[in-house]
Amino acid sequence: MANEKEFDPEAVEIRPAATVMIIADRPDLEVLMIERNSRMAFAPGMWVFPGGAVDPGEADDFEPLCDGLDDARASEILGVDSGGLAYWVAAIRENFEEAGLLLGRRTDSGPVDAAAFAGPRHRLNNREAGFLEVARE
Repeated sequence: MANEKEFDPEAVEIRPAATVMIIADRPDLEVLMIERNSRMAFAPGMWVFPGGAVDPGEADDFEPLCDGLDDARASEILGVDSGGLAYWVAAIRENFEEAGLLLGRRTDSGPVDAAAFAGPRHRLNNREAGFLEVARE
């Protein structure tokens, strides 16, 4: 494949990132993957699981929104000393940005209207709003 020849993993700086495998556990197992845009600088046209860079500072403001999950518990689950919540937040943000899948729930237990996510996702992807602002909405 042409994309495999163009991709040089040695040329890519390693940085903290989070990836999630979304699996539908059915008789015919289904796994969500997305095809990266062919114009992207990193891994163009490759099929990947949604994910991306961790922003360590992003998780600080998210802790009040993470029902029962704080950095200590998130870090324990991931087997890291600290900063685990940043990986959880990055995974949720990246799934929303890339696949339009918001892994969360409303605080008032009301129904979630998927159509209501289109505007916030557009603003997030266009950098008109941050993920914290979108999550609070």
